[in-house]
Amino acid sequence: MVKAARSLILVLCGCSVSGRGMQRYVGCAWGHRGGRWATTTLAMASAAATPSLLVSSSMLTTSRYCTTTSASAEVPAQGDDGNAVVRHLKQDMEALETLRSIAPVSSTEEIQAMIKSAKNAREVRMVLERIVYTHHLCFDLLNGHGYRVAVLQTLTAVAPHASCMHEWFDCVARFRRLGFMLTRTYAAEGFTTIRQWLSREFLHRGRSPSLVTEGTTHIKELMQWCLEDRLVFDHVLYTRIVFLLTMIVSYLDRQNLYRASFPEDFAKRDGIVVEWIVTNERCVDFDECVLQCDAVMEELLEQMRQDIPSRPPFSFMYRLADYYFATDNVEKMIAVMEDAESYGVSVAESTTAKLMQMACAFNSPQVPELLLRWRVLPPQCVLATPDVSRLLFFYSRSGGGLPCPHCGEPYNHRNVSVYCWLQTPPHQRQCPALRKARVQKGELEESRELPQNADWSAQAFGLFELSRARAIEWTAVEWRGFLLCCIFSPRAMEAKALMDQHLDVTEMDDFLRAACIRLLRHHAPAEAWPTLKKWKQQQCNMSPIALQEALMAASMVADAATRLEHMKAVWQLLLEKDSYVMPLTRRFYQRRMEELAKSYAAAAGGDGKESQDDLATEREEAQLMQRVVEMQPRHVSLLDMKDSAADFVVGTRRKNVYRPR
Repeated sequence: MVKAARSLILVLCGCSVSGRGMQRYVGCAWGHRGGRWATTTLAMASAAATPSLLVSSSMLTTSRYCTTTSASAEVPAQGDDGNAVVRHLKQDMEALETLRSIAPVSSTEEIQAMIKSAKNAREVRMVLERIVYTHHLCFDLLNGHGYRVAVLQTLTAVAPHASCMHEWFDCVARFRRLGFMLTRTYAAEGFTTIRQWLSREFLHRGRSPSLVTEGTTHIKELMQWCLEDRLVFDHVLYTRIVFLLTMIVSYLDRQNLYRASFPEDFAKRDGIVVEWIVTNERCVDFDECVLQCDAVMEELLEQMRQDIPSRPPFSFMYRLADYYFATDNVEKMIAVMEDAESYGVSVAESTTAKLMQMACAFNSPQVPELLLRWRVLPPQCVLATPDVSRLLFFYSRSGGGLPCPHCGEPYNHRNVSVYCWLQTPPHQRQCPALRKARVQKGELEESRELPQNADWSAQAFGLFELSRARAIEWTAVEWRGFLLCCIFSPRAMEAKALMDQHLDVTEMDDFLRAACIRLLRHHAPAEAWPTLKKWKQQQCNMSPIALQEALMAASMVADAATRLEHMKAVWQLLLEKDSYVMPLTRRFYQRRMEELAKSYAAAAGGDGKESQDDLATEREEAQLMQRVVEMQPRHVSLLDMKDSAADFVVGTRRKNVYRPR
């Protein structure tokens, strides 16, 4: 009876009676699992069965209707024992449903439905390992090609939004060994899968090395598969690969160092956001990323020259120039733009704007020639507000194309390209100006030796007249660059008056207010507090950097009583804002205290007499300045690490580097 019941259970499952046939149909793992279930079912059936004839009749009835559903199999019972037959029929159909639930999915449509229902890479991996790869058609060379194509089509459609790049590549590698050949659709969707995986990886793990290692590895692997399968590799697929490499470089860029510390809408520095310009520290992982991606790009361009002898289209040249913009390579970007012109392909206006943005930030000596060639002469380009701001900061921040006065570095330590750094000799890497920029950036901004602190008022007023002639509107950014060009010029107060004439106070941002107070600190410190007071009356935002400059400007007032009054007013406003004192301000006040002590000593030694009011003012002033030097904020912030009002991209001492878990 046990043998007969075992054979009936195997018939219910739809398999042959022999164990070898069962393993051949459902796979070895499912055969063992079905055997264990059959043993348990037999024990339960032998304990529950009373008359053997009734059990056998009900099992036969169930086997007759095993191809139908449980509802349709409930046939009306005939005779006196109808209730017993129906009861046993329900039990047997429950056993059949249990068998069907544990049996492997056999039809291709069901497997495709399971792959489509997967929501992430883990679920896709489970379906592939437990169902797809254990199916009898998966590795069948003669009959399994249609099954493999159907599975891979479904997996390719699911892979981008499920971010299962590794599972897709593993499945394609397995099926290619069985004769599967890639088509253009599979290759395009493979690159789309890589793009989605890169985006998800950066979103969840940040600037991890896997973006470079796994990203470039899978790009090269897919390219090699396409070559082996003799796929027609046109410009569209090459453009997709260039875009993927640009994504990798952009994700490893220095501006993403602070992604974990600041929200997504954090106001970045205008122009190019590069860590080298902010802190003068090399970003080693980004340098290595650029070198590896450039190696892949060279292989790609060489392969394209061999495959496609025709000229590349606009989309490819645009993406290639965008890639070299992301890697901070001015020379290669200019070469791509020149090649595009030689091919008869027009250069996009945004590409020329990116070139000028990079050249001005890197203090390239060819900025005037590049401006004339790529922004003035091309018919698709029109000079606008961003061009003026880039030129103003080219003079006031980069140095106007002049070299470093201390070591002779041609870019004034502004070119961030890794190839420029590799060609920099040791004595220029150890330049004293570069070392001071890393620890005392505020002191460097006051040095008149550096080219960025020279008198650029002629260029600034010339750009202002050019803007008026071309009706180019100036915003707070342009006026800040204008003031920085004139801050060490005899025309500084004329520049401020011009700004007051053309710009409303309510349109000024925090950094323009700080630059305005800094200009007053150098030329008219007594006007700093009245200006700040006027802004406060108009309910303007009082930012910490503007208060720092006002605090330093108040200490520079010549009259002692006025100086004390202004310092007390600014200090009170700073305390109301719960602000902080920068290291630059502390050092400035320490030096100012020493200067005032010497001047008071010289004045007392001259006539030997000093009034009580002067002594009281001197004593109160010394106490206030000492309080400023020793001030500790109630809430420790990353802003306390800043050494300069211009160094407003903060958090530079603690890098958001990747640490493997």
